[in-house]
Amino acid sequence: MDESVTGEGAPVLAALLVRDKNGREELAVWCRYCENVHWHGNTEGHRAAHCFREADSPYVRTGYVLKRVGETTLANLRLWEKCQKPRRGQAQPRRTNAAGAGRASHALVGPDRTV
Repeated sequence: MDESVTGEGAPVLAALLVRDKNGREELAVWCRYCENVHWHGNTEGHRAAHCFREADSPYVRTGYVLKRVGETTLANLRLWEKCQKPRRGQAQPRRTNAAGAGRASHALVGPDRTV
């Protein structure tokens, strides 16, 4: 699932429902600007972005809309997240500017579910 824009200009991001060992549920979404998982409550809808590392992230201005596309465990999500981060000596992933030039598909695709 690639980003699409809602009527309010906020992109729709694919999110995974994650259950921890205590049964608590939260939605997790991969941020291509921060290169980290952002955590939110367990319901879909518009959210403020948690982009603290990338001040130029367009998500800071618009937020984003979470759309649940699957679920996974916290352990599986952590393994998947580790694979997303570039290793030393590897080229950094291509980023986009606020206007979306050079946009690449970076949907959250977890170990248990592909979109």
